[in-house]
Amino acid sequence: MSMIQSGTGEGYFAGVTVNNRVMTTGIDLSLTEAATETGDTYNINTSTLPLTSSAEHALLYVKNNETTNIIIDTTIINIKDFVGTDGQPVLKIYRNPTGGTLITDETECTITNRNYGSAKRVDINCYEGGQGKTVTGDSIEIFLPSTAALTFNSFSTLVVLPKGSSIALSYTPPAGITSLDMVAAFNLTLNGTQL
Repeated sequence: MSMIQSGTGEGYFAGVTVNNRVMTTGIDLSLTEAATETGDTYNINTSTLPLTSSAEHALLYVKNNETTNIIIDTTIINIKDFVGTDGQPVLKIYRNPTGGTLITDETECTITNRNYGSAKRVDINCYEGGQGKTVTGDSIEIFLPSTAALTFNSFSTLVVLPKGSSIALSYTPPAGITSLDMVAAFNLTLNGTQL
């Protein structure tokens, strides 16, 4: 008779069905759900940033200093109290930005562990921008819905930042906007943890 015995020394045996299958119990979690349980997911937020012109404004910068990859799965843009003629704004995502006052004249952003019982911290550079802040380098443009429709917008990003890599966001309001308040944020997961 064949038996599967525990290797822990406790003397337990595995249950086997009549079809010769091992009986198990499993929990199906996504990487983000499992990492949140272990304290390895974070919200990266700017404060409320007042913008008063239709120029490009650098908003948020994150650089990975961890030895393992960071996954950014969500980008969030939140706008309120806009004044002026509505139109279509432009969001730019910079891959490994090369310069600008967002990076050289840094203001720390807010980092919150998504497991409110965890004291873990993530090793990143995280800076917020605002009115007149700049960022340079390779970027892609995303044409967002009108400012009026963008009071809260969350979209999937799925960016991997290996150690030393970075990402930045900028926002260009429509030409008719004379003022608005906005918040930018990333949701990130520290990958490579023992789940």
